[in-house]
Parts: sequence; structure tokens; C-alpha cells
Amino acid sequence: MAAPHSFRLFSLALVSSLSLLAGGCGGSQSFESTLDEMWQWDGGVEASRVVTALAGKHGPKVIPAAVGVTGRGLVGRTLPAGKRWEYEGEVDVLPTLVGNLVLFSGGGRVVALDITSGKTVYSVDVNDRRLEGAGHDGTHSILLLVDKDDAREDQILVLGPSGQELFSAKANARLGTPAAVSGIGLVPYSGQYVGALDIAAGKQLGRVLVRDGLHTVSSENSGVILYGAGATLLNDRVTSSPDTRSLKLKPRKLPGEPKWPVDGSKPRPARGEPIALYAHVDAAEDTLKFSTGGYVATYYEVVLGLSHKSNEIRFSTHLPRAVSGGTAGKYGPTLCLDNGAIVRVNSRSGNHIPFGSLDSKVRACVVTASDDKIPAGTRPPVLEQLEDTIASTGPEMVAIQKVLLRELGASDTADTTKALLAIAQNPMVSLDLAKASHALLAKRRKGGEVMIEALKQGAPTPLQVAPRVDLGAPNQPDGTPQDPSKDLPNTPAAEWNESPEDEANRLIEETGAPPAKSGEPAIDPEAQRREKLRPPPVGALAQALLRMKTKGAARALAPYLSDPSLTPKQAKDLMEAIDNLGTGDATEMEHVSRFLYQYKNTGGEGLLITALVKATHFLFKHGDEQGNEKLRRDLDQSLTHPTLTKKLAETPPPESPAKGDKNDAGKQPEAPKTPKK
Repeated sequence: MAAPHSFRLFSLALVSSLSLLAGGCGGSQSFESTLDEMWQWDGGVEASRVVTALAGKHGPKVIPAAVGVTGRGLVGRTLPAGKRWEYEGEVDVLPTLVGNLVLFSGGGRVVALDITSGKTVYSVDVNDRRLEGAGHDGTHSILLLVDKDDAREDQILVLGPSGQELFSAKANARLGTPAAVSGIGLVPYSGQYVGALDIAAGKQLGRVLVRDGLHTVSSENSGVILYGAGATLLNDRVTSSPDTRSLKLKPRKLPGEPKWPVDGSKPRPARGEPIALYAHVDAAEDTLKFSTGGYVATYYEVVLGLSHKSNEIRFSTHLPRAVSGGTAGKYGPTLCLDNGAIVRVNSRSGNHIPFGSLDSKVRACVVTASDDKIPAGTRPPVLEQLEDTIASTGPEMVAIQKVLLRELGASDTADTTKALLAIAQNPMVSLDLAKASHALLAKRRKGGEVMIEALKQGAPTPLQVAPRVDLGAPNQPDGTPQDPSKDLPNTPAAEWNESPEDEANRLIEETGAPPAKSGEPAIDPEAQRREKLRPPPVGALAQALLRMKTKGAARALAPYLSDPSLTPKQAKDLMEAIDNLGTGDATEMEHVSRFLYQYKNTGGEGLLITALVKATHFLFKHGDEQGNEKLRRDLDQSLTHPTLTKKLAETPPPESPAKGDKNDAGKQPEAPKTPKK
């Protein structure tokens, strides 16, 4: 790829070579001298002369069209259903569509094609330079040519209708994309000047100074617009002061960091632009504003609409293929996909409609837009759009999915919680994104009932949990207390729950589906769907439910204590929520006791020990006198992990006055004894 031409010092002299086929030598030299001169602002005298010369003049009519770069050359058509044409030949830049011409360079030549037929209008040798920007007024073409290796000066070349050279100027100054408006050439240079040239007379008309990092001049329906850090309408206001008052876009941070406007002084390689910003400006009361009050961002197949003031997401949608290129329009962008399909997107609602096709895969694409209105359509609420975009795009879209997820998490509603849960449990989203949704769920303040329902639906099945422990088991024959964690019975599910077949048939019966055939297990579509989901993020939900103090949370969380995939951090979060929210009902007591007896003899990982201490406190707090005495003996066994014993000695569990002797209210039980060495 050719190196971009560098930002050159304005004070460097211009080395000019003029080839005059029309106009006088003195006039062209005068225009050149303006580029070379250390010019100071003259109070707007020259700028006023330029504005007066442009009054009432317009650029050529925009013809809606799309041109794609293929492996063999170009393919194009006017939109939506013009005649499709092809061009075979070398193409080394993104083509420029202006007026009725398609302009591009390749093989050391600049070629102009008719935009409707693809026929060659002219082809000129440019001494192995590359086309970097162009303007056209229907008669004249004004080209910015750069050296591929940045070894020679930039060149401004003006051509007549058949490609005949009118004059050229080579310059060391930094030049930008020029424009031609009814016989007037406009050339941005040195990041702050626009030189105006009377093409027919070949002489300089004046200069405009706008300190805005100027790089592009464009003739549009709104008038002549200067693009730099923002957009400036070329009118009487620019004559009063050289300081910028441009309309600027301050987009939110997006992956790929797309910029607006695109710098017209930089190379335009012939490759797709799937990451871009599309903002259309319109004149209102002689100033510029953003059409529809917003802008559109693309990230491959994902398309977002945003407010330019707040950067709030207006809509989120996705296309069937990645965007290859496009252009902004008054009512929304027209986008070209990498399969050649053309779509128009309403910049307020996100509704998109087909607008023709190039009927070919393309590696890059350029488009000119129609100003016709785009139907707004009927779309779901934005939160649903965000969820759908995340769920319907693959893991490779995780960078933009995180942006959507943060936007989703900023809404504090129960519906948002439901959407976050759907993303967290969706097996098709990346693990990275699922973890990001866990973090947002942990901070939720609404939607506790939704969380409890998700916990119930995803609870471990009986075959996944550890067998129940009989807290009332008798002592061993030698009189020592039995350790329930040793040689635990492998109780079949059928002994304490219905069979899988009976359970499936019951679920089918409840949903109204036909019962299973004899000897065959029933198929429950909802159960199958749940099996494909990721388990709910129990640690995050425990934190949120504890914050919200949701009724029934402890009962819904308790079964997950028996999940073999439980991490120490999750165990700690679960027990903290259960200890604070639990009522001590049979279900909670059963699962907490299972958890304690399953892990009390295992390793001393800090978070797990914390969870076991809380489990012990919970059982003592809600247990009766007989059960607490049994628990005390079991914890006092030598197999209990010494770290757990030590922690329990430091923080003795409380006795529940409600379930203990009223005369002993507030009395704490005897702490487990420290094993003898």
C-alpha cells in the first residue's frame, strides 16, 4: 500500500509546471502564487470575492448510484434498478462519484466512466500518480493527484470535457480534495485555506481562511461546504472572522474509532469501509445542522443510530452481510453490503429497505444517495432492538456488542433485567460478553422476580445435586458421632423424586402437549430450550437479590449450593444472600446442610471457608435444639477442615431465640472444639 503523503510545511515553496491549453499564463501563475504565499488574513476581502462569485451557482445534480470494486475491476449501476455495467482494468483507489462521472486511477492513468452506462469518457496518463480526490461541475474535472511513494509533489490537474488538460500545478503544500462549481475550482490547502480559480479564464479569484483543519471542499444541495474538524457553510459568515465556527460531531467511543468527516487529504485505498460514521448536514437559516438530529454508525453488519447531542442510541439493527461502503443522506444513509446488495436506513428508526443490488460480491463500494424519504416502519422498543442485535450477531461482533450491552444495562427496568439474563444465558454469545452481562446483573436494582424465575427454570436437576444428608443419623456402633460426609449413600433419584419419564410426561401434560408413547420418554420443547441455555449467573444474581431484598430469593438460590460447578466466589455470594434473606424453611435448610457436609472436610480456600462459616451460622440460627446439638458434634469431628474450625471458634454462630428455649434467648451455642494435635 502506498504511504500517505505527509503534512507539509506551508512555508515550503511551490514547484509549479503549467501546461496551458486555455486561459493565460499570467492568470494560472497568479493562482499558483496564492498557494506559495505566506498570506495574512485581509479582513475578509478575498473571501467576500469568492462568496460573491459562487452566489447562485450549484454543482452537478446528484445521480443515485453504486459502484463496487471487484477482483477484475468495477461493477456499477444507477439506483435502484439502472442498467448494470462492468469495467475490467486496474483500480488502485476507491472511485469518486460526482455528477455523471466515475473517476478512479489505476496503472498510472486516471479513467472517467459514465455513471449510467460504464462507458469510458476519457483516460489520461498521470505519470504513475494516484487519484486521491476529485471535483466535477458537469464540464470540467479538477483532480488531486499524489505520488504513490510520496516522493514527488502533489498535483492539481484540471481537465476539460474530453479529458484535455487545461492546466496543472504541482505543490509541496498539503492539498485536499477539490471541488468544481459552475466553472470555479476550489482547492483546500495547508489545512486552513481554500483557493478559488476561474477555470475558463485560468486566474485566481480569491482565498478563504478558515482555521479548522480544512481537507475537503464539497458542492452539495445545501451549497458549498468546507470540511475539516467539522463542517462549515461557505457564505458571508466566513468573511467576518477566520476562527472556526464549524458544526462538529463528537461521537461516542466506538470500536474501530471511526471519524467524521473522513479526511480528504489522505489516501483512499480500494478496500471496504465496514466501520464508519454517516452524518448528513443541511443548511437552515444560513447555518448547518445535522439532518434528523443524529448520525449513523456501522460496524460490519451492525448499524446504530445515535443522537448527535447526547450520543444516546436511537436504534440498533443488523444487516444480513457486512457493510462495504456507503454515503450519508438527508433521511438516512445508503449502504452497500459486501455481497453487492444496497440498502437505505432510516436514521431515526433504523428501518432499512432494499434499494437495488450490484449482483456481485465486492471488496469495496462507493455510493451516491437519493434524497427521497425512507419509510420509518414499525420497530420494537430500543431495549428489544439492543437485545436482538446482540443475540443475532456472532461472537466476532463482541466489540460492538459490549457497547450495546452497556447501553442496555443503563436502563433500570425489570424488562432490562430480563434482557440481560437472556444474553447471559444465550449459548451463542461469546463468553467474554456473557461475563460482561454478569457484572451488569450484579448491579441491578429492579427485576428480582425475573431473576427468581430464571433461577427456578435453570436449577440443577436432582441427578446433578449431591445426595441429601440425614441430620438425624444415629451414632456409630462404637458410640462416636457418625460423619455424614464420609461414605455418603448414593441415593438413586427414583427413591426421592419422580422418574425422568414421569417428570417429562407431567411437564407435557401441564403444557397441553400430547403425552409420551408407552415406553418412550416425553419430549418437552421448553425443557429442551432450557437445556441449551447457559446456567444463570448465580453469583451475580445473589448479589442483586440481596441488594433488592427480594422475597423468595433464598429459596430460589439454595439449590445451586449443590451444583458441582459452583466456584468458591459463587458459594460465598450465595450463602451471603441466603444467610441474610432466608427464612429457614425446609428447602433452604436441606440445601444448606448438603453444602456444609459436602465441603466441610475439603480444602481451605478462603472464599469457600467464608461460605461454610455462613452456612454454619444459618443452620444454627434456624435449627432446633436437637438439630443444633447434632450439628455441633459433626463439626467437632477430626475430619472437619482445621481452617473452618478455627474460623468458627473466632466467630461463634448465633442461636435463634425463636427456635431455642425462651429462657436462653440471646445465648450463643458452644463453639466447636479445636481438634487435639
